[in-house]
Amino acid sequence: MRVFRGAGRLPNFIIIGVMKAGTTSLHFYLDQHPEIYMCPLTEPRFFSFEGERLTFRGPGDKIVNKHAVTDLEKYKKLFVGVKNEIAVGEKSPSYIHMAKAAERIKHYIPNAKIIAMLRNPIDRAFSAFLMHTRNGNEKLSFEQALEMEELRLKNNWSWGWGYVYLGLYARQLKIYFGLFERKNLLIILFEDFVSNPQWVLKKIFNFLGVNDDFSPNLKNKYNISGIPKIKILHRSLFNIKNTFYFLKPYVPVFIKNRIKDIEKSMLNKPIMDINTRKKLTNIFEKDISELEELLDRDLSIWRVY
Repeated sequence: MRVFRGAGRLPNFIIIGVMKAGTTSLHFYLDQHPEIYMCPLTEPRFFSFEGERLTFRGPGDKIVNKHAVTDLEKYKKLFVGVKNEIAVGEKSPSYIHMAKAAERIKHYIPNAKIIAMLRNPIDRAFSAFLMHTRNGNEKLSFEQALEMEELRLKNNWSWGWGYVYLGLYARQLKIYFGLFERKNLLIILFEDFVSNPQWVLKKIFNFLGVNDDFSPNLKNKYNISGIPKIKILHRSLFNIKNTFYFLKPYVPVFIKNRIKDIEKSMLNKPIMDINTRKKLTNIFEKDISELEELLDRDLSIWRVY
């Protein structure tokens, strides 16, 4: 695998998504491997927004507007810490659904290895809704939010508000299958990652050409969704976490982990209304069928109510 050196350094593998499918956990598990270097910024979004000035207008979108890396030289500087690692990567879930991101990756890193983690699109949509609710940005019910999705995206809310839009995986992946050789694409199911993470990681290590005997610490789970039991207290913790984002190099790991543990204990996991699930199953049916053909894999588990 090629690793770019010096001022021209770029990654040689990209995790393209999807949002709310375990990609943040995957990022930190891969980062433990001695032969893998992961970008210290968990979502640089460079290939989505190179050269752009972002003006997304949705609640909480100012984080995307402010922290997306849109300059090539700044993007390269994210990888100055690379030493002798074989695999050098980054993770940005916005890449999977943007044709221009796929084209830019192909332009800058023509032989890049691409990893996509897919989750039942219905569960993914609900998890994204719970995340926005957890963060204090989603004020509607799930059903109301689904009705408002098209208008929100038309009014320049960021892609993260596309509960249905982001779950149309076949349409999104066809772009990558058209640009990259099949051997350079690895598609993982979130359900496999949850049930057998060591097996999935071994598969990824093989794909990246690193030692597949390595076993990372899988204790921590990242970016867990849910409804806060006590909104005021949870909001305070969320603000503390945002402060840590800017002070990351100076905050001890055990303090950050403790905050995460407290936050997880304060979340409830509501159940989606069965009629809503049936409605979404019908919406996603055509795309799921196309995805089965694209991946040559049975996805009937995603159709269970």
